[in-house]
Amino acid sequence: MFSKTFAYALKSLTYLSKQSSVSNKLSVEEIALAVHIPQHYLGKILQDLVRKDFVHSVKGPGGGFWTNTENQNRFAYDVLIAIDGDDVLSSCIMGNKECNHKHPCPLHVVYLNCRSKLFESLQKTSLKELAGKLDSEEGFI
Repeated sequence: MFSKTFAYALKSLTYLSKQSSVSNKLSVEEIALAVHIPQHYLGKILQDLVRKDFVHSVKGPGGGFWTNTENQNRFAYDVLIAIDGDDVLSSCIMGNKECNHKHPCPLHVVYLNCRSKLFESLQKTSLKELAGKLDSEEGFI
């Protein structure tokens, strides 16, 4: 349903929301170690998040990645759309290209109800809220 890239992006943004600031920039290595994401893969995700204005970065000594209050107030749903695109909103859980009320898959009605509730929850959950639910780095085991 959701991509691994989305999961990794959400984990890294949650961690950055909890641990980073303009005066406390984090390296790719630090983030990767803390949230258990392959460093190379995370580097690509973070660069994409910088381009999409979810994260800020500075290169060189004293550089790294951080989020600000504006970024932390963005919602998990915004990350989903930025990473997986809006096709995820209408895709079939069974992967059928044509799944709708006229041509439903066997799980169409069940998934439609669950998907609506899930997306509604993601639209109401900010990165700051997710970060606030982390008691420690153990939230990423």
